[in-house]
Amino acid sequence: MSQNQCQKDPFKIYVRNLPDDWNENNLLTLCLPYGNIVNIEIPRDEDGHSLHHAYVTFKSEDEASYAVFRLDKIVVSGREIRVKLSNLSKPHQIKSCKQSPQPPVEMSNQLQQSPAESSNLSRQPNDASRKIRHEKTVRKHRRLGSVLLRLLKIALYAFFALCLAVLGILVIILLRISRLLRRLARRH
Repeated sequence: MSQNQCQKDPFKIYVRNLPDDWNENNLLTLCLPYGNIVNIEIPRDEDGHSLHHAYVTFKSEDEASYAVFRLDKIVVSGREIRVKLSNLSKPHQIKSCKQSPQPPVEMSNQLQQSPAESSNLSRQPNDASRKIRHEKTVRKHRRLGSVLLRLLKIALYAFFALCLAVLGILVIILLRISRLLRRLARRH
């Protein structure tokens, strides 16, 4: 992998804070629902231990964006993973990418889509974009619903306060009328 290729790839996501025992198969299982995976890299130290981060390359930018949207800040094996589109610019990240002792894992043909599914390939990025837009719309409507619910509660409290005020005024009027009637009854 060249340094330029390592520095920026719009289809590649950066996953950090991976659990100790995670390998390429765990990442494949985690990321596969969000798109077609082309490559998975888990940089390791000289002893072969994971550096607790990885790079997953998708077939399209929309699939990578959708994976970031769905996977960022989820908890796996007791750890909150962080996911973002890969845009390496720091020297230590480039170094860890260049010094990965194990070659990247290329996905076998069995994991790629079948010919029947590949005809739907052009629709999938649009489907991913549609899902993202739908989820944002749902969240926006939930926020709007929450605001409307608060306004409804305030209106309800104001209505009850108004009812109590009117009831209080009616009680005062009835008390005054009853006093007036008692006075008139005494005079007669």
